[in-house]
Amino acid sequence: MDISDAALSLGGAGHQRESAQRGFIGSIPNSRIVDGRGRVVWTVEDYAFLDAQKPAPTVHPNLWRHAQLNHLHGLFKVTERVYQVRGLTSPTSAFSRATPGSSSSTR
Repeated sequence: MDISDAALSLGGAGHQRESAQRGFIGSIPNSRIVDGRGRVVWTVEDYAFLDAQKPAPTVHPNLWRHAQLNHLHGLFKVTERVYQVRGLTSPTSAFSRATPGSSSSTR
């Protein structure tokens, strides 16, 4: 059994992907962040290599799968009125939707 077979025998990859995709609303294909001069400083396109199903022989399959899960990007609904933006910048950003008239919407 080589390292790829060992990683696959752990199972759960499908469940992990399903969990990571839970709440997905949408994304911006080929999104980019540009600086004040219009230069691209970050783009999701730089990570397109993660779309390959099999990792390079020098990459542990579990790390490859983890990177692929982190590569899922877009807007996700976490719970009622709580949303996350994932994978479009380095940090994950969370937002909550306030109810009109509540104390949290008037601050």
